[in-house]
Amino acid sequence: MSNFKEQYLIGKMQFTAINDFIAQWHKNTKGMSLPDFLGLTKEEYTLYLQGGDLSLKKELDAQKQKATATFSFLIDKHYKN
Repeated sequence: MSNFKEQYLIGKMQFTAINDFIAQWHKNTKGMSLPDFLGLTKEEYTLYLQGGDLSLKKELDAQKQKATATFSFLIDKHYKN
C-alpha cells in the first residue's frame, strides 16, 4: 500500500484523506511513526504540527506543481528531439 503523500501527490485522493490515514495509524500502530506512515519527511511533519493542515497542504501542492512542471518539460524535450 502506498502512503498518503504518494497518493496525494499523484492525485489519487483529496488532502482531507489525511484524517483517514491518521485514524488508520491509530488503530494499527506497529512501531511505525506517524510521519513514516504518512510518508512525510521530518520537515513536512514539523510543518504540519506547527502550521496545521493548510501549511502542509501548501507544501505538498508546491511539490505536486513542481513535479508536474518537470514532467511536462521532460515530455516536451523528448518530443522536440
